[in-house]
Amino acid sequence: MCGQHRTSSERTGELPLSAIRAVAERIARMRAYHIVITGGEPFLRPDLPDVIAAFRQHNLSIRVQTNGGPQVTSQMLAQCARAGLCDISVSLDTLNPSLQDEICQSRRVVDHALRTMQLGQQLLPHGISQANIVASAYNFAELPDLVRFFYHRGMYTYITPVMIERGHATGRSFRFRGQDASFKPEDMDADVCHRILDELIGLRRLGFGLTNSTRYLRDYKSYLTNGQSSWRCEAGILTLDILPDGSVCPCKEKPPIGNILDEGFPQYYRSPAYLQRVRKITSACQGCFYGEYREPQYALHDPSVLQEWVRGWFCTFRRGMRFNRAMKSERWTNTVACSPSAAHGDPKKG
Repeated sequence: MCGQHRTSSERTGELPLSAIRAVAERIARMRAYHIVITGGEPFLRPDLPDVIAAFRQHNLSIRVQTNGGPQVTSQMLAQCARAGLCDISVSLDTLNPSLQDEICQSRRVVDHALRTMQLGQQLLPHGISQANIVASAYNFAELPDLVRFFYHRGMYTYITPVMIERGHATGRSFRFRGQDASFKPEDMDADVCHRILDELIGLRRLGFGLTNSTRYLRDYKSYLTNGQSSWRCEAGILTLDILPDGSVCPCKEKPPIGNILDEGFPQYYRSPAYLQRVRKITSACQGCFYGEYREPQYALHDPSVLQEWVRGWFCTFRRGMRFNRAMKSERWTNTVACSPSAAHGDPKKG
């Protein structure tokens, strides 16, 4: 198990395909337009192509987030593509094989993830293939090199800082964030962190396929200075997290507040009572830097973020890197051998 996150001891059953079709219909009626299928590991479910087809039937944009392990076969990914899969994200935090294996407590993680990224480019040529990087003390110095590395192979990147429970937390406050303090970038040298974040902001502006907004990177830089992660969170309003059994959470850190299959949930979702309940939950939270909650809120309320995304859409995303993939595909050869070196020794010394 990856030390950066926590697995809840509360196990829920997975819905059968027939119930997932009902979920897809319900989500469409609630006017959602994009879903991310994550886990756990989505590719461990044999009927994943049918699950994707159920959502695609309602014209939903679909991204799957995977660890890219050996369960992601060419045949399975091709079936998912035919079913309507739009984009794929593959988790990878470093190109140092031994370090990544240690982080994930697994073997050959880098090899498997890079193979899956290449498959994604081949089988989803009109979609976004993205490296999903969790930033921690173990890879912080490597982040700009990772962005460049994936850009030169036609890949996008998104960086999410690891969230670790603070010392006063009870262990019941959050369902997802980890407890291993050795991962915390907050304990690194502040000047080193600021220099790296400034470099990432520069790469974002130059069109190197980094999909974090500049606002997000600046806010995280401020957090490393002042320790304040609270913000006007609209998780549960702009986004919803649906568990494998259909339970609905405002975000992945908080317990369920309903079930998507309950007949009255769509009406409840639009009610003042729901809005009041969600706002009470989010206002009591100490905050986070999970991009799936921050970025939609930024785009809705900060015109500069929306403008940056529109510019990126035409200059970098969908259009800008797609036509370069054929010429870049050869760069996957001997990938690990030419990878940027990861930090060695004490990760907090930058």
